[in-house]
Amino acid sequence: MNKTKHTSGLLTIVTAFVAFLLCICYVFAIEITEVSYDLEGSDSLAPGEWIEIYNDTTSQVEISKIKFLEGGSYHNINEYGASGIVIPPLSYAVIAHRADLFLDFFTSFSGIVFDSSFSLSNTGETLQITDDNQVELDSFTYTSSDGAFGDGNTLQKNEALIVPSQPTPGFAYTYIESQQDTTEESSTSTSGSSQKITRTYDIVIEGDFFSGVRNKFFVKEKIGERTNIPTAFWNFGDTSVAKGREVYHAYSEEGTYHITASDIKTEEVFATLVVVITKPNIKITKEGEVYKLTNLSDSSINISKWSVHDQAKTLFSFPQHTILLRSQSITIPIDTDQLVLYLQNEFGVTILENNLQIEVKKAQETPKDVTKKSTEPKEIKKTKQNTENIAKKENFKKENDTTEKEKNNFFSIKDKQINLTVTKENFWMWVLGLILVSFLIISPLFFEIYRSNKNKKQK
Repeated sequence: MNKTKHTSGLLTIVTAFVAFLLCICYVFAIEITEVSYDLEGSDSLAPGEWIEIYNDTTSQVEISKIKFLEGGSYHNINEYGASGIVIPPLSYAVIAHRADLFLDFFTSFSGIVFDSSFSLSNTGETLQITDDNQVELDSFTYTSSDGAFGDGNTLQKNEALIVPSQPTPGFAYTYIESQQDTTEESSTSTSGSSQKITRTYDIVIEGDFFSGVRNKFFVKEKIGERTNIPTAFWNFGDTSVAKGREVYHAYSEEGTYHITASDIKTEEVFATLVVVITKPNIKITKEGEVYKLTNLSDSSINISKWSVHDQAKTLFSFPQHTILLRSQSITIPIDTDQLVLYLQNEFGVTILENNLQIEVKKAQETPKDVTKKSTEPKEIKKTKQNTENIAKKENFKKENDTTEKEKNNFFSIKDKQINLTVTKENFWMWVLGLILVSFLIISPLFFEIYRSNKNKKQK
């Protein structure tokens, strides 16, 4: 008996120990290895915010079994494209806020990418990966003092440390001094030999990401501050090109564009950028005799050298450095009898066509509509009265016809029933009918009495 108890207790301890080991293995199954939390410029630029995770087991992990906790909220991890729904053993995967922007930027990335909805803090926070039971698998705590704060780098795990480095999505941390191939040669005074110094650049856009808006483009060095901005051959991704250190360009239509800056001599690309251009939400309105231009977009718009036209001529041109703030309205000093106005940028491209005649027509039609509404009850009342009169006449006619039929025939059919109503006109007919019926009922009795008496006499 004691032996059985000891065996049972030993099995319990072994089972608990194995379960504990499995829990430890499971906790360290998924690890957050890289975080891109603060981009250069606007968040509307590729590649967007993203994190890298690593499956540190010899078994595949389904994305439906894990969740991403950020900002106190759980975010689902969704399949994107042909990446599938699992993370293979000992493999990396990327969870992107905008998977499409991520792939547009990292064109050579061929790994696994998932899509999710989140917004990483630029000052710092704690990110967690949990299982479907909300048990923590791994966490990643960062602050802006750790680096990668708007300089194009990401925060990566290097064993127990978190260090800033150039992005390496899909790969383990490796210190990379340069991601581009652009080089410049300089000589050292000590050795007298030529040494290659690799420099990397980023494309910078000064302005607003709206169609029709003229923006400034130039490149800057990723590490350090160099005043010598290189001259580049620019391809803006919309069939437009330019040459120079600082160039200006406006996109005529909304869309996503891939920008490249390359060396004029060697044609080697040393900086790329994907930008999302949206259409500005602007409206021209007329309030009395005053015309106003209103910005309904989410950000300010540079309308320098834009102009307002009617169908015949230019009415007004905005001066240089005119900024229309978000939700701001400014009065346009114009005087015209034309109801169709056009807003064009400095290149003559129409940004807006406003037909004010629609609003004027609506204002003129309002009194008529009110009059119609006020007359409608009278017309309806009159129609109802006519309908009621006609119905009364028809009912009266039907009643007269029914009365005549009842006078002429007391066996008239009414509602599929025989009319047996006794009136003055059919009283005697009722009496004769009753006499006849009574006779028919009594006659057999008289006949039987007569037959009975006759038989008695014969006997």
